Amino acid sequence: MNIKIYRLLSGEIVMADELDEQGDIYNRRVLVRRPVCLVLDGDGVTMVLWLPYETSGAVAIFRRHIVAEAAAARDLANEYCEKCGGIMTAGADALAALDAGHLDTRS
Repeated sequence: MNIKIYRLLSGEIVMADELDEQGDIYNRRVLVRRPVCLVLDGDGVTMVLWLPYETSGAVAIFRRHIVAEAAAARDLANEYCEKCGGIMTAGADALAALDAGHLDTRS
């Protein structure tokens, strides 16, 4: 995974797994997957889905809309991977409810 943070012209801070770059010199774009918007709040950073209804698996961000980019800090990248990488962990309460047959897993 190549986790990067992008500051866009709109002011949004987007974190995503960079897949590739495509296009010619005039229409260069970065292909990313699982983009989240980083929202700075008083307690730290909150990750919010940037395009929650995207289904293609990859999103193109045009280079001309990127003001800055950087590799994500290790701790932030690890949190991103935990939340967006498909690895889910259940808390003790959820596991106890599942064992007791009280947790509805149909969603």
